[in-house]
Amino acid sequence: YNDNWGNTLTLFKLYSTQGNIHFQDEKYEKALSAYKKAYDVTVELNDQKNIQNASFNMSISQLMLGEVDSATALLNLSLYAAKVGTDSSSIGKIYNVLAGVHTDFDKRVAYMDSAITIAKNLNDFVDLHANYQNLALAYSEEKDYYWAFEYSWISSNYKDSVYKEETANSIAEMMERYESEQKSLEIANLELKNNEALLEAELLKSNQYKLILGSVGLVILLIISLIVIKQTRDHRKMLALKNEAIEIEKERSEELLLNILPYEVAEELKEKGESEAKDFENVTVLFSDFQHFTETAEKLSAKELVKEINSCFKGFDEIMNKYGVEKIKTIGDAYMAAGGLHIPRTTEPIDVVKAGLEMQSFMQARKEQKKKAGEPFFEMRIGIHTGPVVAGIVGVKKFQYDIWGDTVNTAARMESSSEVQKVNISDFTYQILKENPEFQFEDRGEIEVKGKGKIRMWFVALA
Repeated sequence: YNDNWGNTLTLFKLYSTQGNIHFQDEKYEKALSAYKKAYDVTVELNDQKNIQNASFNMSISQLMLGEVDSATALLNLSLYAAKVGTDSSSIGKIYNVLAGVHTDFDKRVAYMDSAITIAKNLNDFVDLHANYQNLALAYSEEKDYYWAFEYSWISSNYKDSVYKEETANSIAEMMERYESEQKSLEIANLELKNNEALLEAELLKSNQYKLILGSVGLVILLIISLIVIKQTRDHRKMLALKNEAIEIEKERSEELLLNILPYEVAEELKEKGESEAKDFENVTVLFSDFQHFTETAEKLSAKELVKEINSCFKGFDEIMNKYGVEKIKTIGDAYMAAGGLHIPRTTEPIDVVKAGLEMQSFMQARKEQKKKAGEPFFEMRIGIHTGPVVAGIVGVKKFQYDIWGDTVNTAARMESSSEVQKVNISDFTYQILKENPEFQFEDRGEIEVKGKGKIRMWFVALA
């Protein structure tokens, strides 16, 4: 290309493309040189969007070359240009890079908090997952493992939302195909009626003209009638097969929908196209988590690890179905469920506790099998708390049914304060169950919980 071309915007694009090619080839010095030319050209245009892009590209190249101070200065320039241009998405990405550049912990956290605020405003679950993951890493490096776990948990929630996009899209496509097949079926039925009308008309003609046409004409009309009858029967068979295929497709769509939503919510979504969030006064929330998960996982191959977790969660799902408890989601190696949603029952705290105890029995039996085979095994903690929650669907395309509230946080604290092979319940849940002769309780006294002070807890077991 010619450096003397008059079209500066074209020159900017050409220099930027050249820089991108060099960057992909890991020729960072040449990439930096090309991006610098693009920057010089776009300054003439006073185009803040392109100034932001060029300075950002230059900063990334300098980071790859180890020129951190120069890169930081360019990132600040890029940030200024993005703010002038009110480009929220770019501002969030720049904050992310600045967080990675700074060694000062407080500055890193401040930048990441800013990036998270922007991602929330844009409802960008992908960026939120990455941002909270980076925040968890920062706290982990500071050896503040409590907040590292908290932010890792939040990151997993957003990852769960992203992961369900394919399932949601699949459901939408199936529903669309179902509606299309229904329209095709209506057209086919109309054609069938037309064929039947044609047969009646032909038979009528046969009655009117059989004397005129004579025996030869009558035979011809009968042959035509037989052909039409055969075609009609074939058409009916085809429609029956098509109806059966549509019903199978519909059942698959509904089964997928019920895999991620409670029945009542799924029905409301199908009828109204939306589902409103609801308040529930007495919901019993259960959390489980594997003890020393990382150390045990290191003894297994990736395939073995996924197979083992899947086997455990499949067993938990069957237990939830047995006691009528709603599975909410899994978060890494953690399992979350709740009783008392949509169809409240007076027995729901009892059902949730029984489900938790059966989960521990399931894991204990699995542990014995693994020990005999000389294989690694998981041990689990469970925590339970009862109280009010808000429940509803988050998102539009990447929707997810979830529950929120201090009850959820307290149940998570019950789990983290529990012990392996134990079910730990809050004093509030204990007050509901204490007169029940099916259970026996061990008073643990008041235990300090980060962020909540001292909470009285109880171990529960079958009497």
